[in-house]
Amino acid sequence: MVNRVDADTGTTVVVVACVYMLLASLAMGLADLLGYWLPRGGSIRGTVASTVLPAVALVVIAV
Repeated sequence: MVNRVDADTGTTVVVVACVYMLLASLAMGLADLLGYWLPRGGSIRGTVASTVLPAVALVVIAV
């Protein structure tokens, strides 16, 4: 997979990694809403920051 000039495999790896990052940020936001993050609402900046780059990458790949 590495250094094999296989663009489809590389794209698949990037898409899967971005989806996992988006799911992780969703879980972090859900934990904040449920009150597992103290102080409540303290992870909003981190959740937004960890969502932006994978979302942008998925949009760029889709276009």
